[in-house]
Amino acid sequence: MLKISDLEEKKLIVAYSMARTSKHIGLENVWRQWCIWWRDDFSVNGGALRMYDHKFVKSKTKARERVKAGENNIQDFKEYDDFLVELCVWFEENYDKTISKKCNIEILKDKLLKYKATCGNNISILFKKSGLKEQGYRLQNQTSKKHPLLLGKYLIFHKDKYGIQECVAQGTYEQMVNWINNKIEVKNENE
Repeated sequence: MLKISDLEEKKLIVAYSMARTSKHIGLENVWRQWCIWWRDDFSVNGGALRMYDHKFVKSKTKARERVKAGENNIQDFKEYDDFLVELCVWFEENYDKTISKKCNIEILKDKLLKYKATCGNNISILFKKSGLKEQGYRLQNQTSKKHPLLLGKYLIFHKDKYGIQECVAQGTYEQMVNWINNKIEVKNENE
């Protein structure tokens, strides 16, 4: 099963980046752009996947040998192939070819910033509902509006008995939501 963390935000970042360049939105271009920032999303058992004939394989050389041997199906990682095709279809649907490139860039940037703002609001609401603030925790949003090509980053600080704050957790939206939910579960188990 393909599991990519912060998928929605990454998808919007890649779309915005691809719109800013004059690259054609094709499978290999989208894959290359994605791998510039998050190469680990396309790795299996510690090994990076390669693309051969628009399909993911472990090794290009072995894929060529299989094609020469008459094997038609060289698809090793169908879930990754399907994900990339869905991503390209989503890009094509959200890129309006009837308006200028500059307008498309602004539209995608607005979508990205709205998504980041929504994530920030959602995590703040979850943080307040969890009761962590009363326990001496503080949430800080490190997401930059000036640089939309970075994943949103959040920090959680805890004040100890001497009043000194230390960072106890940092990460992206999904990582922080999981951390807060784990704290809530531990709190509920202790009660």
